[in-house]
This record gives sequence, C-alpha cells and structure tokens, in this order.
Amino acid sequence: AWAADGVLWAATSRDLYRLPPGEPPQAIAFEPDVGAREVLALLVARDGWVWVGANVGLYRFAANGAPAGHERRSTRLPDERVLSLLEDDTGAVWAGTRVGGVVRLRAPTVESLGSPEGLSDRVLAVSATCDGAVWTAGPDALARAHRGDVRTWRPGRELPPVSPRLLATIER
Repeated sequence: AWAADGVLWAATSRDLYRLPPGEPPQAIAFEPDVGAREVLALLVARDGWVWVGANVGLYRFAANGAPAGHERRSTRLPDERVLSLLEDDTGAVWAGTRVGGVVRLRAPTVESLGSPEGLSDRVLAVSATCDGAVWTAGPDALARAHRGDVRTWRPGRELPPVSPRLLATIER
C-alpha cells in the first residue's frame, strides 16, 4: 500500500515493512507482539495512519512506523480475525472480520454491523463506491450500506448459488 509521502508499506504473512524511497526496507515491530500473528489486510489511510488486520486483532501505526494501538476482542472488536480493511469517504475505517461482521471505527466510536443489520457475519471483502456506499461480501450475503440503509443480496435468492468473496469498484 502506498502512502501519500511516497513510502511503500508491504506485509508478509507475519511481518510488516516500511520502504521509504531510496532507503533500505525497515522492519516494523508489532506491539504488543502476541506471538502467532498472521497479517491478513493492510490499509494506509489518507491521514497517514497505517492499519494492519491480523488473526490477533487490528493494529495501527504512525506514518514513521511507531506502534499506535491494538484492538482485540477484549477491547472493542467483536472478533479478532480481521480479514479486510477500507477507509470510506468520511475517513472512517471499516474492518471485515471472520465471525463478527464488519466494524466501523471513527474516533472515538466503534460500531459493529452484522447479520442483525442484513450483512454477513463473515466479511471477506469490503469496498466503497464514489457515492459513499460501503459494500461487503461474505459467504452468505453481498450487502450495500449507504446513509443508514442496508440492501442485501443472498446466494441462491437474489444471487446465483455461490458465495461472494471479492469486490472491486471503479472510481469515476
């Protein structure tokens, strides 16, 4: 993921690297380091914060690589396994989780959305469109959330009998 300052952020399955132009790669330390970590998603937000989704929660780093926070189920996440990340047009960060639906983080609030709101509880992908709508894809639903309204399409009903897994949007 590219940052506005030209720094490339890259992740392996376990590690995070900051690659400033013309400098050697910098390994970034996870704090707290909870051991068997697996990196699953990476987002560089417009404000410069770097978000990393992992099997042990959601990490946040400053643009210089300094650790700035870690959310887990014991803090504010409904599930620790963060599979996908998105920043919407308001600057809120959306984190798709394995069994907790999607979480919308906009300081200082955290809002969880899942099956009660019409979304899948397992969110494999999250994306946004230029009108501000946020789309989520999971094994039991493709959903569009926009200004408090949620529309859902389900496999075998409004969709062919296959599970949505990936999303791509085109900005116009």
